[in-house]
Amino acid sequence: MLSLLTRLRRFVARSSDIAFGALLALFLCGWSWGFAAQFGTSWESRFAGLACGLLGLGTGLLLRRRFVEPKQEWMPRAWLAGLSVIAPFWIPFVAHRLAGVPLETWASTTKSLGLLTGAGLATLFLPAVLGGLSLPHDARRTSQMLLGCGLGLFVFPSTLVAFLGLDVAVLTAAVLCGVGIALRRIEETESVQESTDAPVSVNPLWLGGLLAAGGAVLMAVSGRWSFQMFLDAPCWVLARWAGLCCGAAAGLTLVRWTPRSALRLAALILGSAAALAVVAFPQFLEATLSINATISWLWSALILRGLVAALLPFVSGLAIAAGCAAVAPRRTSVPAAVAFAAFLIGMTLSAPAAGLVLAALCGTAAALVATYRTPAPTEHEFPAAALLRQGLAWGPMAAVCVLAVWSAAATDRYAPAVAARVLFNAPFITAWLNGQPIDNLLHADSTRLLSTIESRDSTWTVWKQRDAYVQLRENGLPRSMVCLDTNIAPQSAPEVVATVLPLVVHRDPQSILFLGMNSPASLATTLQFPIFSIRCIERDPAIRQIIETQLEPNCQTSIFRDERVQWESADPFLAARATHDRTYDVIVAQDGQSMPWRSAPRWTRDHFRSVAALLGETGLFCQRMNYGDVTDRPVREVAATLRNAFAHVTIVEPLPGELLFLCSNAEPVVLNEHLMSRLDKGHVRHTLGRMGWDWSVVMGLSYIPSDVVDEFIDDAPVNSATNARFVTTLPQEVYCWGAKWNAVKMALASCSTTAIRRFEKESAELFDVSKRFEDIQLASKIVGAHPDEFWEYRKSLRDRLKDRPRTAIVQVQHEGLQYGLHAEDARRKEYLIALGKAASAEQPTIALVSEMAAFAEPFDPLLSPFVHEEAARLYGKCAEPAHEAAFNHWRHAVYYGTGQDRSVRNVVSAVQTLHDHPESVPDPLQRWDALQSLLEVMRERWIIRAQLARTNKSKFEAVDLSRSIAAAEAAIDDLDALAREVGPAAEGWEMRKKIIERDLIRDLEGYRSIQTARADAEKRSANTPPPGTVR
Repeated sequence: MLSLLTRLRRFVARSSDIAFGALLALFLCGWSWGFAAQFGTSWESRFAGLACGLLGLGTGLLLRRRFVEPKQEWMPRAWLAGLSVIAPFWIPFVAHRLAGVPLETWASTTKSLGLLTGAGLATLFLPAVLGGLSLPHDARRTSQMLLGCGLGLFVFPSTLVAFLGLDVAVLTAAVLCGVGIALRRIEETESVQESTDAPVSVNPLWLGGLLAAGGAVLMAVSGRWSFQMFLDAPCWVLARWAGLCCGAAAGLTLVRWTPRSALRLAALILGSAAALAVVAFPQFLEATLSINATISWLWSALILRGLVAALLPFVSGLAIAAGCAAVAPRRTSVPAAVAFAAFLIGMTLSAPAAGLVLAALCGTAAALVATYRTPAPTEHEFPAAALLRQGLAWGPMAAVCVLAVWSAAATDRYAPAVAARVLFNAPFITAWLNGQPIDNLLHADSTRLLSTIESRDSTWTVWKQRDAYVQLRENGLPRSMVCLDTNIAPQSAPEVVATVLPLVVHRDPQSILFLGMNSPASLATTLQFPIFSIRCIERDPAIRQIIETQLEPNCQTSIFRDERVQWESADPFLAARATHDRTYDVIVAQDGQSMPWRSAPRWTRDHFRSVAALLGETGLFCQRMNYGDVTDRPVREVAATLRNAFAHVTIVEPLPGELLFLCSNAEPVVLNEHLMSRLDKGHVRHTLGRMGWDWSVVMGLSYIPSDVVDEFIDDAPVNSATNARFVTTLPQEVYCWGAKWNAVKMALASCSTTAIRRFEKESAELFDVSKRFEDIQLASKIVGAHPDEFWEYRKSLRDRLKDRPRTAIVQVQHEGLQYGLHAEDARRKEYLIALGKAASAEQPTIALVSEMAAFAEPFDPLLSPFVHEEAARLYGKCAEPAHEAAFNHWRHAVYYGTGQDRSVRNVVSAVQTLHDHPESVPDPLQRWDALQSLLEVMRERWIIRAQLARTNKSKFEAVDLSRSIAAAEAAIDDLDALAREVGPAAEGWEMRKKIIERDLIRDLEGYRSIQTARADAEKRSANTPPPGTVR
């Protein structure tokens, strides 16, 4: 028994530094997440927290040799463990002291940075000092502790913290730390030595500082580099710091093993790694694409992504540690101070490529000087040996110099736009698996890059899609889709519904607050409502820059010229805790992405309670959530968290993959018959119609009422600012392959209902909604059964007026109230009269056609989907030229079509109109986008036709094929001519042209050959008599 106890003590003595390093990782997780959960993850918050933490660490290292004896190392460790236990109480206490700060203060970068720095000094400085005091005196044990800390940061967030919760994990670590200290203290035979470090060669302070500065700059920009490859989840953020710790351990070990050449080796590694991060970015991108496409086992995917995130930080830690340890022992604080300053400067860089090149140049310069300082050959050294040694010294140096110069000259190889286009696009991943090279994927559709904007927080890419759409991506992740012209294409529904629904559900909204501005479409939608006060809070200036430079010049109005709009440049998370000059009737949180690190604190109970305090007496909070990549567990946890902060929570599913949580403390949100009167208002119908919705669609949305939400939540835990289980388990949800979508759908279906199910069976409201649904289904049936004979709707419209006329009490002039035709049916009757006048004229006037086209609004399911095609055909017959109006109506008919629309004649007519009358779109760049988009739609429509050819074959298929091929060839000729006018937009046109010819024209020609052969076979079969027939 005694031998076993002795062995246990010896094992503890040998591994105590690695073990405490692992426990230190949990303490670091507790303090860092506690600070982020209370003060947000904005650039100011990160800068202040890291500055205070690193300053405290440096202070602890300076005080260590003077005040902490080797035998007293247990004291700061014990204090750190005890202090970490009270962190969940101390950090919220400090945050509560700042809860009354005015919103205007957080809107000032200087003031907010000062307040957050004070909060960092009050919360993070002391534990960081204790962490520095806890490090051993000799380099060997310090490297072991750093290695343990790095491994802990890499492993624990996805395992121990995800299983126990951060608060329980930190408490467990504190207990284990106490046990370990006790076992060390009772070991009487253990003797602690002052230092076992081997003597090192003294390098100049400026050389060590140069190397440490390069490593610090690389660390500052490494996150922006790695998060172009995958989502910036909290576990990957901690993996970066794990890489830094492991790299520092490797650097200290390198100095102990090769004291003479450690600095040169570290500089060579730094210079080459930073340069390769730029010049080899395409290769890293393809490797990441391979991981995304082929790695299906969850833990392999997590580990590989973590290693990619830790790669550059590992080199950073190696360089910083070598730069500090390879100088005079008493002067290591100088390179450390230089690294601290360089890291803070690196955080202010808005261009990651510039930071990578700067780090490469620092490493190359340090390596060059260190190689030049290599000792000269001695007189007893053989000439061949001296030549070999010099070659081994200068050969790698020359290679690193070449890489550094290459990286500085070829910064365009760092292409975050390519990563955003390829890595965050599921169809592209499938195409790459099928053998398509990346160059082909970049030109697979009509999408083109408008601009790349680097801010201090993110890399934004702006893309033009489908003629009228602009997509915004942040670090590759899609943030929003905006339609520039709703006269030709529908507005993106997710952004609009998240704004319209709470404004309609609230009985009388007067003020609205946007916490984050994902999409300017939401703000433009709000301007259509009679709202007196609109406040938008968004910290990232890149969003406003994108709106003003990329979107507003192509739109008809400016959203910032409206006096009701007030834009605040503040962190939405901190703004929710600030003091406002008013309460709000509606608050909308547009950011539905729960995975990224920047949005993690916004999904906690503490944040939702802060939002609830900003609502008025009848206020309504709308939280958007995307569930496409998760199972039902995170959805239940979010519902449980909101239910803990609000008295009533209603869950609405407006679109597949989208959820809206409508929360209130006054009364539950109920979608009932009283909602119909608000939906039927002109501005609401106009807004819904601009995204192709009828007002009755809202009444058919699936939702979970507030009185059933508790049943849906079941026993799901509440996500608080202390447990961090939600943010640490999300990566496992996202990267786990499986039928996640079905899991959410089944969980929602078990508790959901619709508004019309709650109507009384004989109510007038139910009758109106039911008739509206019948009209929608009839219109869909017409489009499906007669894709190219759209005029079939006329018969259905006449039958509706004849067989199902509706009456209503109307005011008749001089006669009072009388029964008359329902307003909707009367409007349909007037439309048929206007259509008859325009169609009967051999050459109708523009006024006649415009009068008929005006019936497209407000949205009517039996009119609006067909009016524009009628107008386009009639504008083409006008005596006066109206080609621009005709082309716009053709585009409306094409782009407002449903996903299963297989009509090709309207697409062909649109292409032919633009080919014959290019003045319809005077701007060459817009004409370029329109032609490419129409060819893309044509290909999609023919794919649907080919899939349904057996059951829904058109008797005009051969004619449609010939016309489609001719239109596509004419469009390619036009695009060839436009390529000389549109400049950079035509980059890669030859590749795009080959793809169009292969995927559209050749496929159509092949399909025509198949149809011709099939028709010939059917004809021969029809002419062949049955067996046994006597002629």
